[in-house]
Amino acid sequence: MVQRKLECVEVIALKEPIHQLHASSETIFAITESQGVKIVNDSRAIRNIFKGKHVKCMTLTQGKLYIGCTDSSIQEYSTTYNREQEIKPPTRSWIKQSKPIHSIVAYREWLYSASKHVEGTTFKEWKKRTGKPKISIHSDKGDNVMAMEVVEDFIYLISSSSANSIQIWLRGKPKKLGRISAGSKITSLLAANDIILCGTEMGQIKGWIPL
Repeated sequence: MVQRKLECVEVIALKEPIHQLHASSETIFAITESQGVKIVNDSRAIRNIFKGKHVKCMTLTQGKLYIGCTDSSIQEYSTTYNREQEIKPPTRSWIKQSKPIHSIVAYREWLYSASKHVEGTTFKEWKKRTGKPKISIHSDKGDNVMAMEVVEDFIYLISSSSANSIQIWLRGKPKKLGRISAGSKITSLLAANDIILCGTEMGQIKGWIPL
């Protein structure tokens, strides 16, 4: 804000729809319609990472970018060393069922991913590729977890079968506590301090404080 007015101070043209943004210092990361993730540096030069991947979501923590892909893989990018690494390989299945990762969240030393179910474990365990997450939340058959937020005590989920409500789960030992209704389809989810916020297709932003 400049003199209490919102003013556009810069335009960066990526020339295609932008689905998600993250920023670290002077660097911007963008998920667009094309494959990979676009990086815009401080001189506004644009380059791509993970060019062969269809990216659905990303999260940034401690100088590392984690991305979830449509093939169910998770990739890591180090902003310090400019290094790409796969920490979870794609799911191999004879039925070739699509299991895209719709949401990925970093919380403290943990990384959570959401697709047909939620998996959570420490960054160290992800890199060991043990295939055994410390936390698992399974959806009903045919359901998908479309959005997720993680805080100290709770995991908040939006599922495709119940897109009007937010599911509340205990984080330490996953147990469903209940749900809260937004009254219409939820299109975005955000945890801010002690408040859980959602945006709806009716153009409303609603917030709740856990008791």
